[in-house]
Amino acid sequence: MTQRYALFFDIDGTLVSFQTHEIPASTILALTQDQQSGRY
Repeated sequence: MTQRYALFFDIDGTLVSFQTHEIPASTILALTQDQQSGRY
């Protein structure tokens, strides 16, 4: 049986700040760590 992984996210202020219009460093770090772990 093959395992499948998925990341679900949206941009309602979670990934992109409404105030700065930038992606917070903490979000970039979390996505980078997930990518490096091979989860997706």
